[in-house]
Amino acid sequence: MAGNLRRETLSVKGMCCLSCVRTLREELSALSPVRLTVRIGEVEIEFDEESTSLERIHEAVADAGFEVMTLLKEQKIEEVKEYVREHLSDPEALRLSLLSRTMLVSPFHLSRTFSLLEGETLQEFIARTRMERAAQLLRETERPILDVCFEVGLNSTSHFSKQFKKHFGLTPLAYRKDPSKSKKQRFFSKIENDVGKHLSYLVDRIHGHVAPGHGKHPH
Repeated sequence: MAGNLRRETLSVKGMCCLSCVRTLREELSALSPVRLTVRIGEVEIEFDEESTSLERIHEAVADAGFEVMTLLKEQKIEEVKEYVREHLSDPEALRLSLLSRTMLVSPFHLSRTFSLLEGETLQEFIARTRMERAAQLLRETERPILDVCFEVGLNSTSHFSKQFKKHFGLTPLAYRKDPSKSKKQRFFSKIENDVGKHLSYLVDRIHGHVAPGHGKHPH
């Protein structure tokens, strides 16, 4: 009796003829699917998750010499980002090859789609997340710099210090002493100050304290 049935439609890259269809059908039939339809460029498959998995099906497609083209939606990208946050201390888990296998997509597709949707590369996101997590630990704990370095997945304090200073404009030790001096903090403080000045100017205009065309608009 069937257990937990799942149905998937997969777009497959690399298929160009009926011979490809036969090859892939034979490979997937070995997984004993409940239903299977193979066409050029597409597979419809229903399977019991107690006996096989979507990952195994992707592997079978690869074994046949083809590639599943999984479309990454924004929800999937959020899963990638959450995975990165949860595995910051494990550099091996954040290798593109392993991360793409975990998300059941090709490394190229993962990298390309992440960049398109996020406006930064996956590696840039990982590096930024590491430094932001390190900054949080420096602000909120008394843990030694070396521990913070390891916690964010780096094994060299000199490399950590260099990357941290590149990101925040301060060494980790200097940041811990006074986070307000970091270049990011100064940037946001300037924005807050400019917004405050602009709001004050608008309030004065509303109450007639500044006549139209008179007084300087804050920049």
